[in-house]
Amino acid sequence: MWTVAIMDETGLAASAIQGGEMANRKKLTLYISEEVMDETKQEALRQDRSMSWIMEVAWKIARQRLQEMPGIDDYGIGTEC
Repeated sequence: MWTVAIMDETGLAASAIQGGEMANRKKLTLYISEEVMDETKQEALRQDRSMSWIMEVAWKIARQRLQEMPGIDDYGIGTEC
């Protein structure tokens, strides 16, 4: 599969062509630990997928479980991780 990003005037990816189909994409910067980054890279290599694909699938798998967790205010602690 091949991907071509189409950038708008702000430099953000307005869309991407994947295998000949248009798909909406947005550029996002995430700050994650080096350990998570390394594990994501390893999994992307193992599955011959992009890191973006790995992160998107991981989110889809974890979303319901995260929504079932109490919010930070429910713990009675600050916002520190």
